[in-house]
Amino acid sequence: MSAKMYRSDLVYYFPEVYYYNMKFWTEALSPELFWDVSQKSIDPEQHDRWLIERVLHRGRWEDWLLISSHYSKSRFLDLFPQLRLEPKSAHFLKLYCNL
Repeated sequence: MSAKMYRSDLVYYFPEVYYYNMKFWTEALSPELFWDVSQKSIDPEQHDRWLIERVLHRGRWEDWLLISSHYSKSRFLDLFPQLRLEPKSAHFLKLYCNL
């Protein structure tokens, strides 16, 4: 293994740990984001638009850091036209994506 690890290296050397963490990273989000649904029932790939909207509207900075490390900027750009955001949140996302 090289001194510098990449995501693909992690998947190759530790696939069960990597996929476990990728599946359950939503459990690290603030519990108050999930006042109406079970936090364990959220699938981050299936509910990505809903999750991004929820974090941008009601999330903490730590929640934003977590989803921005999971989703790429291109994913945010793909979802941007579909997102129902307040003007302040939309402007923040535009700045983040360099629009």
